[in-house]
This record gives sequence, structure tokens and C-alpha cells, in this order.
Amino acid sequence: MPLPKLDALWLLNCPLQARLTAVEEGTKRAQTSADFLANSRGKAVLKITITDFPGEQRWSLHGQLAGQWAAELKLRWTEARQAGDARRCIVELIEVTSIDRNGQAVLSELMSAGVEFIATDVYTKHLLRNLRSELKRSRTKGKQDGGGKH
Repeated sequence: MPLPKLDALWLLNCPLQARLTAVEEGTKRAQTSADFLANSRGKAVLKITITDFPGEQRWSLHGQLAGQWAAELKLRWTEARQAGDARRCIVELIEVTSIDRNGQAVLSELMSAGVEFIATDVYTKHLLRNLRSELKRSRTKGKQDGGGKH
């Protein structure tokens, strides 16, 4: 069985950004194996790891889903979907340390596109439940509004 393709993107809190794309041969699961540059003040704020499997694409997020980093996730997601990738998509939020309103908006957009989420902590699970409820309400309202126009 071929190894899945793995892309990792470190978004740094400095001007430097490095896109890491490396796969170690001979392992069961693809692993990142590359060095990235950061100045002494730079620290990783969000890491997006994209693992491609034949039937799905898995996005693992690590760090802060906030501000410009949320915008970067949205950009990467848009690029992936515009490339015509229609596989099932799963986003792992297990290693996310904080989510602001921008992050919530991006998660809501991904959710409305049919993305599945994996979360383990109470706050993130609660946030996802609230986003699902809002999405259901807006879809129900949209159906009611659309039905009255005919």
C-alpha cells in the first residue's frame, strides 16, 4: 500500500514561512522530516498538516486558530477545494490551543461545506456543537424564506 502524501505548513509569528513537504520512505505513516527557518523571536503559531489518503484528506491543526492564522487556513482550504478535490475531509482540532471569532467563522464555513471534525477537549466540542446548531438554524430559515418566494 503506498504511503499517504503529507504536507505540513508552519505559520510563524515572524515574516518567515516555510512549507514543508516531506515523506519518509519505509514508514507506515508519512511523517514530516524537514528543517524550517525561524528567527530567534519567531515561534510557530499555527501548524496545518494535510495528509492525503485515497478516500479522504485529513487536516490536523496545531496551535492558535486566530486572526491571520485563521485567514491562512481559509486560504489553504479554498485553494484545495478549487483544485477540484472532492474527497471526504476531516479536520482534527485536537492540538488547537485557542480559537477566536475569526477561527470560529472559518470552522463554520468548513462545516457548511461538509467537513467532519475531530475534537477531544470540552471547549472545542462545545464550540462545534454551537456552530452546528447555528448552521442548522440558518439552513432551516433559508428553506422557510425560499419556500415563501415561490
